Amino acid sequence: MSSVLDTDRTASVPTAVAAFSELREMVLRIRQTGRALWNENFIDLGRSEPLSSWEGMPQDEGLSRRLARLYGSVAGLDSVRERLAEHYSRQIDLPLTRDNLMLVSGSMAGVFMSLLSIMRPGDEVLLPVPHYHAYPSQIEMVGGIVRAIDTTSRNYRLTPDMLGSAITDRTRVLLLNNPVNPTGIVYDRAAIAALLEVLPPGTFVLADEVYADFVFAQPFASAASVMWHRPDLPWVVLRSASKTCGQPGWRVGIAIGPASQIGRLNAVASVVTSAPNVNAQLRVSTAIPEAARANQSAPLITRARDVMKLLSDCPWIRALEPQGTYYVWIELLDGIRPRRSMAHLEGWARKAGVFVLPGEYFGVPAGFRLSTSVSRDQLRAGISSLVRWSGSLSE
Repeated sequence: MSSVLDTDRTASVPTAVAAFSELREMVLRIRQTGRALWNENFIDLGRSEPLSSWEGMPQDEGLSRRLARLYGSVAGLDSVRERLAEHYSRQIDLPLTRDNLMLVSGSMAGVFMSLLSIMRPGDEVLLPVPHYHAYPSQIEMVGGIVRAIDTTSRNYRLTPDMLGSAITDRTRVLLLNNPVNPTGIVYDRAAIAALLEVLPPGTFVLADEVYADFVFAQPFASAASVMWHRPDLPWVVLRSASKTCGQPGWRVGIAIGPASQIGRLNAVASVVTSAPNVNAQLRVSTAIPEAARANQSAPLITRARDVMKLLSDCPWIRALEPQGTYYVWIELLDGIRPRRSMAHLEGWARKAGVFVLPGEYFGVPAGFRLSTSVSRDQLRAGISSLVRWSGSLSE
């Protein structure tokens, strides 16, 4: 089967984009094969959708129709931005106004446009590994260079000395995902401040905080609360309705930052995406505050404990206890063959009827990300199947 990105069609496709597209196709085929073999008994622990969802208040249909006929503000509807500025002012404890906030067409677009707004060709982006799968492609697409920082030796936690060692005279951006997808690591305020302390003045800090409402030890410390007092560091923080509201189809993200940086982001959005769908904007204005009042972490804490308990006596699988998100990072210990995670992925899908995402997605081939955003019965059954089938490889 030929790739979507055949050689004669990819002369202008960045290397990272082409490589990930081929990996993604392979992973999707494995998922489809497992589902076809196991039908309704297939357990998908590779999902990225949240456990719960909020739809927000029904909107005035007449207003929605009128707004849908207009090209609105690129930054988003003023009334929506004002309401969200009030919400995030309370949540982050900062005096935000609508000028500190704009709506973007999903947080992925927010990352890409933030990079476009600040980077020049050849600039380096400090990127802790494991990382969200889209980051390297987006960095390459804007002409940047990934400066990967391997955190595996420190139990997947970025430290100031590791960060400092990666800084060069081409350093332009720190891209910090917190809470971390895929490991569930969470950096508190002191850890964030220590990391920012080693950055040269003028380094742009892009904080992807889409899992901020899925933290197990409250309250979550936004990087914004630290960077607000660091005028020497330009910054943007991103939040997501896909995650907070459980509505990925809305494609609405929220960018928060100094008014000057939001202005630059606005300029990029005006020629790339413009504003998100107005009906989704109206829903977001009520759904995000509503969802934030709920304790979305409680059922996820229970599920994370289920995973850790089921794996506690398994000698061939190690799980990193999450501090947030709805993911658990697992590793297969030495002695299991084959070593490549992609081979295990296919074996699990075919023989155990369980799918997880491979570490290759996140820059670390020797691991897997499993989602707890399923029923507890499915989660327990899935983990038990993984343990049984993996155990057969160690014998």
